[in-house]
Amino acid sequence: MNTSVAASEIVITSALLSAPHQERSHKKMRALINAAYILLKTREFDDISVTDITQAAEVSIGTFYSRFSSKDNFLIFLGENLVAEILKKTIEEKLINKNWDDHTLFDKVNSYFQLGAAFFTKYSAVLKPMAMAMNNTADPDVISVAKKFNNVVHPAFRRLVLEDKAISTSGDIHQAIEDVLFWASAAVRQLTLYQNPRSAAERKRLVEKISQAAAAYLAAEQKP
Repeated sequence: MNTSVAASEIVITSALLSAPHQERSHKKMRALINAAYILLKTREFDDISVTDITQAAEVSIGTFYSRFSSKDNFLIFLGENLVAEILKKTIEEKLINKNWDDHTLFDKVNSYFQLGAAFFTKYSAVLKPMAMAMNNTADPDVISVAKKFNNVVHPAFRRLVLEDKAISTSGDIHQAIEDVLFWASAAVRQLTLYQNPRSAAERKRLVEKISQAAAAYLAAEQKP
């Protein structure tokens, strides 16, 4: 799996850069991010040390700790400032700006979850340890990452469903959407991060099954 990150994909918040905000600071940050991704291609996050990251990035440990308090804080940065923003951009390009005329509710639901599955697969090296951290900690910083991630990606799904001509905004549809976002997203995440389908075709087939169930659940809310 290729988990390298293009320079154009890297999102760096100015708050994490020491003044003055010089280009060399951005280069060092990009070097740290790319080094982490390269290491994560072959090793688990827990098995990678800060020294491993800084040596691969060819920067000093002092540079790392001037920006991050710990390795876990660095993981939070990857999730909050990199992954979520890339996914937001991808959703806007692939879903929000698409003409959905003559497409069914299933088409919309399936497109959303297929995109999510592909994204989880591509960035599994970061998302898997993040998911494990979120499941095993009460750390407010980690929890805030999960909330931000959801706040970035879930509004697109709500919009796609509510704009569907077969959907009425009355009744329990809003709760039904939240239900689907909860269990279908969890199913896709479990499938892509932990079950590792044998092929892209197998992943697509299984996500279609999840999408069919999700679309059927949403459609059922329209019945009197």
